[in-house]
Amino acid sequence: MSSSVRHSHSLSELGARQAPTGAASGRSEDARRSDITGLRGVGVLVLLAVHLFPAWSIGGGVVGIDIFLVISGFLITHSLLSAADDSGRNLSTFYARRLHAVVPALAVMLLSCLAFAWLFTTPTVLMALSGLAASVAFAMSNVLLWLDGSAVIVGPSGSPLFHLWAVALLVQWCIVWPLALRFLLARKIPLVAAVSGACAMSFLLNLAWVDAHPDAAFFLLPTRAWELMLGAMLACVCRSGTIESAPWLRKRLARSPALTAQLPDVLAWSGTVLLGLALLLVDRAERFDGWWTVLPTLGTFALLASGPTAWVNRRVLSQPILRFYGAISYPLFLWHWPLLAFPVVMGVPLTSELRIIILVSSVVLATLTYELVDRREPSVKRWNRRSTGLAAGLIGIGLIGSITFAAGGFPASFPDSVRGDVAAVR
Repeated sequence: MSSSVRHSHSLSELGARQAPTGAASGRSEDARRSDITGLRGVGVLVLLAVHLFPAWSIGGGVVGIDIFLVISGFLITHSLLSAADDSGRNLSTFYARRLHAVVPALAVMLLSCLAFAWLFTTPTVLMALSGLAASVAFAMSNVLLWLDGSAVIVGPSGSPLFHLWAVALLVQWCIVWPLALRFLLARKIPLVAAVSGACAMSFLLNLAWVDAHPDAAFFLLPTRAWELMLGAMLACVCRSGTIESAPWLRKRLARSPALTAQLPDVLAWSGTVLLGLALLLVDRAERFDGWWTVLPTLGTFALLASGPTAWVNRRVLSQPILRFYGAISYPLFLWHWPLLAFPVVMGVPLTSELRIIILVSSVVLATLTYELVDRREPSVKRWNRRSTGLAAGLIGIGLIGSITFAAGGFPASFPDSVRGDVAAVR
């Protein structure tokens, strides 16, 4: 792709259900932690505020993605450690669950966007969209956008599928991390030390690249893995068959019962303050600085470690409205950006009225997707025929995207008035 079809995005345009939301973190792991669902709700609401109403929102709203990454690292690692203690579960089951959690809603959104582009845009737009859709299906969109030299800025310009580079990032981590964790467990390597070391190395690489190679620091897994590994480290510290507040810390505070009793609230309030500072101080519209990400990531870490008994987690994060948005955060992430970007691609001004319509439509589509697609996915106990079908369907979407891109968006299927100069973007 040439610079004429390069995309623009910001750190906030990552996000996900459950970050990714990560959708790949699955549905069941946080069933006993309504505060985690509420924390996802906070992340996605902040994300929506920045994308839909940038003039009204504070710059720090883009930290929503950092919340999602730490949560995903925590829940995914907890799931893997639980499976390691259960001889009846294996990696194929883990991958099947991730597939069932991520693909159905993603496939619906991808096919809808491709169909809309074919019906209402131009061959040039369809070609660019198809190429990115193919890279999403093969979990390589972040690499494609890095190679494309896409600018990391705030704004709904560029591809309606730009935000899905985050899904690719999380899928890549979900492929690599289970294998690495199995290696560590098989050789009885201390998990906390190993994960902490990996987290530190990734963070240092991020700092080293953020000025010299900002696109690489933003898009690629090696420089973003530290946020996921921070959540993974907490899961390793808490390894005891539960995702309550850290027993490791409690043991070390056993000589001070009063402090032990206050530990959940101290952690929760510390995390809340850190997130508040991030919202007030961090503005990544001009720069993605690794140092600033320490505020929201450590804030999320502290809130996760505090457990469900802390006042903030129990009284604020567990509120029904936050849990609602947390539950639909993945489909809401999938839908809101295409709805915001397509009008820009088509030359329609983003008025305040249109932004409100997009907000309402995003919530409606996300709720319908959650109720009709996500919640209808059966509980997966092993890799089965449906898992194979989902994998084949995703590959099929990738092939459709690749063929459409190679064909230049099939200009012959468009009226002469909208065919455009397809060769110019090749």
